[in-house]
Amino acid sequence: MKRNKGFTLIELMIVVAILGMLCTIGFTAYATHKQAEKQKQEQISTQAPEAIPKSDVVNEAKKDWGKTL
Repeated sequence: MKRNKGFTLIELMIVVAILGMLCTIGFTAYATHKQAEKQKQEQISTQAPEAIPKSDVVNEAKKDWGKTL
């Protein structure tokens, strides 16, 4: 008897189906991550004007600290 080497059509279809499921899960996770990152960036951009005066105060304090030494 001659033995055929290779994969059957069913085996290939199962592999394609599994890859499709993994891609779907991956794309969904990526989209969720992307949306969460966008929300973080929007939150940071709205808080940025409040942070600017604080950084000026810190810089002035560092200058004053250097003068006292």
